[in-house]
Amino acid sequence: MKRKFVHDKISIRELLFNKHCLSNIFLLFHYSVLNFKYSISTSYVSLMFPKRGKKVVFKSIPHILYPCLNVEIGNNVIMGYNITIQTVKGSKIRIGDNVTINDNCFITSLFGIEIGSGTSIAENVSIRDFNHIFREKGVRLKEQGLEGDNIVIGENCWLCRGCVILPGVTIGEGAVIAANAVVNKDVPPHTVVGGVPAKIIKTIQ
Repeated sequence: MKRKFVHDKISIRELLFNKHCLSNIFLLFHYSVLNFKYSISTSYVSLMFPKRGKKVVFKSIPHILYPCLNVEIGNNVIMGYNITIQTVKGSKIRIGDNVTINDNCFITSLFGIEIGSGTSIAENVSIRDFNHIFREKGVRLKEQGLEGDNIVIGENCWLCRGCVILPGVTIGEGAVIAANAVVNKDVPPHTVVGGVPAKIIKTIQ
């Protein structure tokens, strides 16, 4: 039977005054160094993202393929390590409030991507609103151009590790995308989808 996790905060007193006090002192130091590192990264990256809310944390400097002045970030957003963000003139990425984007995610837009408030995105997720055109035999792939459409991810969604969101997809509020799923069509609200291509597994009651 699965158990629900309840997060209990640990006080400084509890950390210092127990049999593992030396290890805990080291962990406190390590945590302080990480917080300092996050503050440096966040201060530097904030210059790249002028349209951002309060309490936006970047754990590392993201890979920027093009200037990201057309990226809007809401309040209380956490961005993990090694994230790649791409926009071009005319496209836009909008990230709502209370969104978490974990390590090694790739978010790239030629048209438009919207991520709703409260959404959690796990590691190694790819959100790309365009693809190569490959319909003409005998014509080089790079000469055929690109095509795509906007991606909309609703509020309070969970995109699990390694899933891929393809162009033109709308994911409804409260939906869950299973690990390694490839989403090539719209996902109804409050459903769980998985597989390649993704199909509905269950409805959340």
